[in-house]
Amino acid sequence: MNQQNIVEYIWLDGHRPAPGLRSKTRIVSLGDQPQPNDLPRWTFDGTQTQQADSHDHDCLLAPVQLYPDPLRGPGHYLALCEVLDAGGCTHISNNRAPLRSLMLNAYTELAPWLGFEQPYRAIPKATTTNTTAWPLPSAYCGIDASGNPDNHREAALAEAHLRACLDAGLLFYGMNAESTQHSRRFQVGHRGDSDDRCDALSVADDLWIARYLLERLADQFGFYIDYHQNQNGAHLHVSFSTLFTRDIRCGLNALDVIAQRLTDPAIAQPYSYGCLSEQAQQFSSGITKRTAAIRIPTQVMQQGHGYLVDRRPRADADPYELGRYLVGLMQNDDTTVVISAPTDIRTRVAMSV
Repeated sequence: MNQQNIVEYIWLDGHRPAPGLRSKTRIVSLGDQPQPNDLPRWTFDGTQTQQADSHDHDCLLAPVQLYPDPLRGPGHYLALCEVLDAGGCTHISNNRAPLRSLMLNAYTELAPWLGFEQPYRAIPKATTTNTTAWPLPSAYCGIDASGNPDNHREAALAEAHLRACLDAGLLFYGMNAESTQHSRRFQVGHRGDSDDRCDALSVADDLWIARYLLERLADQFGFYIDYHQNQNGAHLHVSFSTLFTRDIRCGLNALDVIAQRLTDPAIAQPYSYGCLSEQAQQFSSGITKRTAAIRIPTQVMQQGHGYLVDRRPRADADPYELGRYLVGLMQNDDTTVVISAPTDIRTRVAMSV
């Protein structure tokens, strides 16, 4: 027998350069193991979300992913939705649909994976102590709350977020404190499990749901979440790999091709690269160098294949937009050239460090 389920319909609004999260709640009757198509489409007032004008208010929510709701408990769900116009066509603000279409062809050809390292600040709504500086010179990966109640609650928020993301089935694989006050990061992407669904679309979906859960929990813990950071390091780091970069026969050479394309100033970048720091404007790559725009991690160099990290996107960047840019940029690669014409990436990249 069907039961009554609480479903939170979640979508992205039309704000630019970075969309915001919106949601509303619906009670539906679902059976066991429901799928997105089991949920009805639902309308909302697009004039309130920068997605409609005064003459055509309605937009449609089409559920595309369904997650267990870790906060409401068993039998309740989070429904990630794409936005359609009143006629049922893809809305102009819907950045997920173009990435979904791109992945239909690119997945077989390139098998592109994404990973994200998301920075944020948990700002107390009612600060209890002086918040101008941490007692320690740097709180990077620190474990000492130094008696500050705000810091204790912040650590509790991060722990609750970790558990909620795991209970929702997200590819959450790590978190840490950052060097400046109230600043933290969490990571979403490949965890080394062969069953992980790391395709670009799935991981981008997971990042949006992780952001949603963070903001929902932050309110309960007395914080609001700030992504608009201008201090050093406040960028969304994007890990990117393809079938060829993960191939030990040609991994470093494929990474070299991608690094050269990503650091080409002649190639137009999406809104999501609209950072204010000088770092975002540098077209450089390096091994282990954490100020380089494109970084190839040490372990990737050592094993001869893997991924690279693009450190330029703004902290609140839309992962769908980034995925479309990165996958589209790589889709026309001549992979036979990558395999048959190796380059000395170790020498070339080391010279740029």
